[in-house]
Amino acid sequence: GDPSVYPQSKTATLLIGTRDQLYTYSLPDEISAMSEVMIDSIDYSANGLRKYIQRRQAEVLAKWGDRDMLLVLIKPLPGANYKRVVDVLDEMLINDVKRYTIMKADTPVDSMVVKIIGLNMY
Repeated sequence: GDPSVYPQSKTATLLIGTRDQLYTYSLPDEISAMSEVMIDSIDYSANGLRKYIQRRQAEVLAKWGDRDMLLVLIKPLPGANYKRVVDVLDEMLINDVKRYTIMKADTPVDSMVVKIIGLNMY
């Protein structure tokens, strides 16, 4: 289905940056102009990405009753390292994530986050 109609509380967004950088952000289910965007920078280690995925699975389980409802949106930014995309896909398997997709980072929120973290997309 269309990820844009999936509740934010069921998603985890991963922006794969350059120089081994990995960013996540989360939004409330009801987005307004005043919505707070929580941006975090994590690494690819078991204490970084893996812990983040497992935390999101636990949050989805607590709110929705099924951790498999988590949808991970993997968004490589221009210049992202192919190896890091593979590393993220490996974590999907390691954590038994059932729903994930690789897509362009082209939403207005993605553009805003990229500006905040100081990356130039184009």
